[in-house]
Amino acid sequence: VDYSNQQVNALQGDFSDSISNISANRVMNTDGSSSIVIDWANHSKVYIPPAVYSSLHHRYVGPQHLIHSAMFALVKRYETLSLILSGTELDRHLSHGTLTSLTKELQVKIELFANPLSVLDGNTFCGLFSDVDSLFGGMPSFLERKENFIESLLRKDGGSVVLFPPLECYTSSSFIERILN
Repeated sequence: VDYSNQQVNALQGDFSDSISNISANRVMNTDGSSSIVIDWANHSKVYIPPAVYSSLHHRYVGPQHLIHSAMFALVKRYETLSLILSGTELDRHLSHGTLTSLTKELQVKIELFANPLSVLDGNTFCGLFSDVDSLFGGMPSFLERKENFIESLLRKDGGSVVLFPPLECYTSSSFIERILN
């Protein structure tokens, strides 16, 4: 508890990307393409494609002086998840092409098991980590919500929902149960 209180106090006031020495720059890759590197005081870096950076920048709803700190935390969180799940049955997702086709053909507006790094522009998404996803327009997990906000959004704007949960019995059955109820 004390550590948490110290961190909350440290983040109040003058805290910003520049004070934390967090910066973002475009770098050229060896293959001639470019990436955006978010650098935390030369101690740790994350690399993201320019299109993803642009999408995150557009979706960001938090304080502008903390945008790169939020991007850094978000990318690190999903990189860590990817390292844990890599090569397992839980490491599956729909391809960008499939999501694009579904969005075009079925007017998909909401992605239920997505993240801000891969959600299509214009789509609403329910993220895995609401504490960081919410800064990029993410809704809480579909499994966490009590009221049926998905129905409300679809009634208001129309469209469809896409869901590709992990190929794991408990999570998949939880999604199916929530959908049916």
